[in-house]
Amino acid sequence: MNFQGVLHFDGYSLGNVLSPSGTLVLTRRGRIEADIDVGTAIICGTVTGNITASERVVLESDARVKGQIFTRALSMRLGAILDGDCVLVGAESDAYLPYDNTIEFQAEDPAVAEDLSLLQADEPDEELEEFLLSA
Repeated sequence: MNFQGVLHFDGYSLGNVLSPSGTLVLTRRGRIEADIDVGTAIICGTVTGNITASERVVLESDARVKGQIFTRALSMRLGAILDGDCVLVGAESDAYLPYDNTIEFQAEDPAVAEDLSLLQADEPDEELEEFLLSA
């Protein structure tokens, strides 16, 4: 299926969806079992296949995606399910900021300050940082 502009899709499709600069809005009742290649994908329904979006992908709370996502930006609402990987394309390698789990608290009451100091992380989580670097 090819289109231009904006497509609100409320049906079922087994064929690839193509619109390099278009916007696909897959409604809650919509279902696509094929690959999607668009400018922007806003998913409320179910996709079984890969999604490539040159601009962004938005997974709303009812979204169910089984496949890979390739995009510059991904937004997921609470409740959305992604069974697959997301590859952020077009991101500069030097744009990565290492994870630092250090939390700093300030309190005027000495008793509160002492309690808060117990919550502060002494060391960055090296395991999490290694995971983030390997992604």
